[in-house]
Amino acid sequence: MSDNQPRIERVEEMARRAAVEFGDVGDYIWKSTRLISDETQRERAKLEAYFPDDPDRQMRRWAQEGFLLASVFPLVIAQGNFFSIMSLFEVRLRLLLKELEPRSRPFGFRDVLEALDRYGGPHSSQANWKQVDAAIEFRNCFMHHGGILDGAKHVDKIRQLVERLEYWPVQLRNHASSHDVRHVLIVEHPTLGDRLAITNSYPYWLAGLFRDYFACLCARAVDSLRSR
Repeated sequence: MSDNQPRIERVEEMARRAAVEFGDVGDYIWKSTRLISDETQRERAKLEAYFPDDPDRQMRRWAQEGFLLASVFPLVIAQGNFFSIMSLFEVRLRLLLKELEPRSRPFGFRDVLEALDRYGGPHSSQANWKQVDAAIEFRNCFMHHGGILDGAKHVDKIRQLVERLEYWPVQLRNHASSHDVRHVLIVEHPTLGDRLAITNSYPYWLAGLFRDYFACLCARAVDSLRSR
C-alpha cells in the first residue's frame, strides 16, 4: 500500500461529498424562483382584500409590488445564488489544497488553482476550463465593481465572453445562439453605463459544471499521489 493511501482515500471521499453538495445547492437554486410565483399569487389576492371596490388603489399597489416581483426579486435571487455557488466552489478548492498541502496559503481563486497544478498538471487543460474561467471573471466583476464594467479589470475579455456566449460550452452555446437565449448579459444602466447581469439559470448550470470540474481535479490529484 502506498504511503499516500490515507490521503488518497480522503481526497476520494472529498469528491463524493462535493458531488452531493453541488447537487443539493443546484436543487435549491432551481427551486428558489418559486418564491416569485408564490408571492405573485399572494400579492394579487391582497389587492381585493386590502382595497375592495377600489381599482385605482389596487392599480397603484400592483405597480409597486409588480415591479418588485418582475425586476428586483429575480435580480437578487440570481446574484445571491451565483455568489453562493461560487463560494462553494472556492471552499471546495481550498479544502482540496489543504489536504494536499496543509501549509499552503494561497490568496485567491487563481492562486488555489495554480497550486493544484502540482497535482495533475495545468488546470487550464481540463474540459470546460474556459467556462470556469468565465465564471471567475464574472464573479470578480460583481464582487469588486458591482457588475459595472467601467473601471473593472479585463473589460474586453468580459464583453467577448458575453457577446460570443463563451461562458457556455460549445454544445450549449450553439443551442442558446439559435434560440436567442442569454443567461449572462450586459445591460445599460442610466447613470453608471454598462453593467453585467445574469439570470438564475446561470448559477444553476454552474452547480453541475463545478461538480464535474472538481471531480476531475480530485481524480488527477489521486493519480498524482499514487505515482509518488
